[in-house]
Amino acid sequence: MKNLKINVAHLIITTLVLLFVLPASLFSQGDVPKGDYPNLMDAKGLKQGAWKKVDSLGTCIYVGQFKDNNPIGVFIYFDTDARKMSEVNFLKGGPVAYGKMFSVTGKLQAQGKYVNHEKDSLWTFFTEDGLLLSQESYKNGKKDGKSVTYYPGTKSVSEISFYKNGLQDSTWTQYYNDGKKEAEGKYKKGNSEGKAVWYFSDGKVNIIGNYMHGVKDGNWVYYNSDGTVKGKETWKEGRLTSQAQVIKKEDMDKHPDDPQDPGQNGGQEPGGQ
Repeated sequence: MKNLKINVAHLIITTLVLLFVLPASLFSQGDVPKGDYPNLMDAKGLKQGAWKKVDSLGTCIYVGQFKDNNPIGVFIYFDTDARKMSEVNFLKGGPVAYGKMFSVTGKLQAQGKYVNHEKDSLWTFFTEDGLLLSQESYKNGKKDGKSVTYYPGTKSVSEISFYKNGLQDSTWTQYYNDGKKEAEGKYKKGNSEGKAVWYFSDGKVNIIGNYMHGVKDGNWVYYNSDGTVKGKETWKEGRLTSQAQVIKKEDMDKHPDDPQDPGQNGGQEPGGQ
């Protein structure tokens, strides 16, 4: 299960990189539409009618319609190989638009709403194969509100977290793929804060500890799957001050279920992606 959780996080990171860092690799097959694009400007220098923008090499960047210099209707954007990168529908030439992004095979990668060219409201993301990956809330281009990650291709929730002004805030909860709770904790302004708990698949406590300003602080207790204590730690503002092994090593070795230890990461947030 730990490996599966890591794979889900890796898949999220990979998908976001493909969407926003390597745009030339994520566009769907599709030729630039044929047609008449006069690229007209009126006496005031405002764009009017059908436009086709090309770069210095003659490669099409987008096609669409303008009215009084404002984009209106559907704009299609392309990569350097004339493959469709995205579609953006500018409603009535106003500040609201709806966008879609595509993979090189034409699979939908992301869709959502823009307000004044910034992400807003609910956005849905998909894997490279077009499988449901996550749903995130945005405000003024930053994550704000509920964020849900799924086990790819299913509606089984992997993690629920909340954001405020682009920073993780409030509770986070992780789940096994059968819906049982795997871990829970809290964030405050982007830092882990307060009690965090990890569970075995049967619901018994695996690890319990406390964070302060993003680092371990206070007592941490690690349990075996049968409920016996495997070990204890005491932390002070991210520094390990004492460690006690409360059962014999040979007894510990009799328990094959090693507890997850997502906190042994130098004080990094446990629920981060």
